[in-house]
Amino acid sequence: LASPVVVVSGEVAAPEAALVVRALVMETGDGALATSAPADLAYVIYTSGSTGVPKGVAISHANLAASTAARAAYYGAELRPRFLLLSSFAFDSSIAGLFWTLAQGGTLVLPTESAHLDVPHLASLARRHAVTHLLTLPSVYSLLLECAPLPALAAAIVAGEPCPAELVQRHHAALPGVRLFNEYGPTEATVWASVHECQADAAARVPIGGPVAGARLYVLDDQQQLAPIGVIGELWIGGPGVATGYLERPALTAAAFRADPWGESEARMYRTGDRVRFRRDGAIEFWGRRDHQVKIRGHRIELEEIEGVLRNHPAIREVAVAVHATGANQLLAAHVVLEQPGAGLPSELATELRAWLQRSVPSYMIPAAFVAVATLPRTATGKLDRGALAPPMVAAPQVGYVAASTALQRQVIEAWKHALEVERVGVDDNFFDLGGQSFLIMQVHARLTRELGRELPVVALFQYPTVRALAGFLGNADDTGGRDISDRAAGRRRLLQRGDRIRPRGGE
Repeated sequence: LASPVVVVSGEVAAPEAALVVRALVMETGDGALATSAPADLAYVIYTSGSTGVPKGVAISHANLAASTAARAAYYGAELRPRFLLLSSFAFDSSIAGLFWTLAQGGTLVLPTESAHLDVPHLASLARRHAVTHLLTLPSVYSLLLECAPLPALAAAIVAGEPCPAELVQRHHAALPGVRLFNEYGPTEATVWASVHECQADAAARVPIGGPVAGARLYVLDDQQQLAPIGVIGELWIGGPGVATGYLERPALTAAAFRADPWGESEARMYRTGDRVRFRRDGAIEFWGRRDHQVKIRGHRIELEEIEGVLRNHPAIREVAVAVHATGANQLLAAHVVLEQPGAGLPSELATELRAWLQRSVPSYMIPAAFVAVATLPRTATGKLDRGALAPPMVAAPQVGYVAASTALQRQVIEAWKHALEVERVGVDDNFFDLGGQSFLIMQVHARLTRELGRELPVVALFQYPTVRALAGFLGNADDTGGRDISDRAAGRRRLLQRGDRIRPRGGE
């Protein structure tokens, strides 16, 4: 921009030219002018906290200006992007698209609330509005690729979880003229700190790249010394994007934010907890976490927070929450020791525990499976051994298995088996009892929409969670000429009514 965008009430002198807003000038009730200084808060986004209390990351106007300026410097300051905003406003990745797009004089394309789970509809929206840029999770982008082409797309950005090399290859095969970028950055670094452009010949481990403008990335060993190239250490981030700290949490702020010995006077750096290493070409590779924090579909989750809420339930004596890999998917499971042990965990209690958690944590932190165990595994020193927790058998064939009897039922079963990665599904099995959740619903929806060749409301997959019920709905929709399927307004209302199950309520 040639000059900053300033929101004013009344006539005020314009500040000197800048790339992004440096001050917000407003008129107060008594006619006086109020200004926001660079150090003042721009926003607060809450993340999962290990004490059971989410922590609010305090981002200043200076942090936001630095992050937005770095994005313009990397992706170009002369663009007029049309950006498809795929993140909730409560999720920090929305910040990237919001401020960069508007600062460039571009256009934000905002899907309706229910459309966020409707991948074919999102692809159609991108085509209809000639979207040039989008940012989303690699797992969501993988589904969008199935709905290609996207003729106006100039750049796709993935972030929030590791980017598979297979996705990079699929992208370049489907959209050879579109650039693909892998971004990395915690909320505490104002959305991003590094970026890597993914080429068609991606290595098996796609790097998170090098620092964005202004950011400083340090790989430190256990003695807080710089680790050599090729040696795995912990990533620390310095630079103007580093947050003010955690709102009204001085102890947590002191533990995570330290003085930067390699930066300018009074510079600070943030301890990410991520294990990384420098490659010889200067790019950084991600190698996991040093603690029990996990990321599932872009949401940062501290397992101890879920455990803390469950321990307060009167039926629970002990609990351990773990993430289990199920093929390409991740399953969040709660392993509980009951006050009154019995033969397994009653389904009524599992329902009660889900409702108990819904009062305190966002929906993406609610385990897909609850498993009763006699004892929790311990190490020789008495500490919890999460690695020894056995994956739950949520995908075991159900008692009273009934095979498919129609072509439509078989088609639904094949879609479920592909998404859930199970060998056998009966027509009366429940999608959610088999470990299903909203992201897997997106996979099923994209596949069925493509195979059936017609519009299918996402809400139907939540309303009809068994194969028999869903196939019956699809058959009835055919018989009525598709009137049920075209009722998108009613679908949105039903989706919002069930939003506690499928819609995130907090930031990363």
